[in-house]
Amino acid sequence: EGRDHPTYVVFDKKISIKEIIRFGGIRDESHGEMEAPHEKKNLGYLLSQLLANASEAVTLGDDNADNNTGTAVVCGPKGAHLNVTWIPKIIEFGKPVTFSVDMISPTDFNKGRMYVEFYLGNTPIFSLDEDITCSDILKVPKMQQKCPLEKGERIQYSYTDFPLRQPPLVKEQILVMKIFSYAENPPLLFSCLNFTFQYV
Repeated sequence: EGRDHPTYVVFDKKISIKEIIRFGGIRDESHGEMEAPHEKKNLGYLLSQLLANASEAVTLGDDNADNNTGTAVVCGPKGAHLNVTWIPKIIEFGKPVTFSVDMISPTDFNKGRMYVEFYLGNTPIFSLDEDITCSDILKVPKMQQKCPLEKGERIQYSYTDFPLRQPPLVKEQILVMKIFSYAENPPLLFSCLNFTFQYV
């Protein structure tokens, strides 16, 4: 919508990031459009699973990071303490993956806006654009924080899951996520992450 690309679709419904990563899109050859998987989840589940599926935190660029650790690339805000990692780096069907989040809140956060874009290779396939609340973020099990999040508050979380419960249809997918806080006007960038997921 508003983009000059035939496979780019903006969905006006809530869908599960976890299912998209697992299955990819379903192409309708008759219309040349990309459909989301049929499972629907609420936004709290969507973000919770992204954070939950996000090992022990490794500082971006740390020399101790090894080739078996996947690390999300931080694209903002400037100077952010924001680390999301997963082990093993290459996600294998039927095998467990340990994900971790380690961040310091760069601003107060109670309500905001989330933008997520999905790519196959360099091709954007669809996006999400949703309001989000602090409680959506903190629905991840066992998280100790309380709402609202305060500037300077540290958030740490690790979780082991089986993200590929069926054989993958693609070898690599890219996810770019930005969250803005409504704590000020104009909204402040709370986090920006670029994930590259590889599968075997």
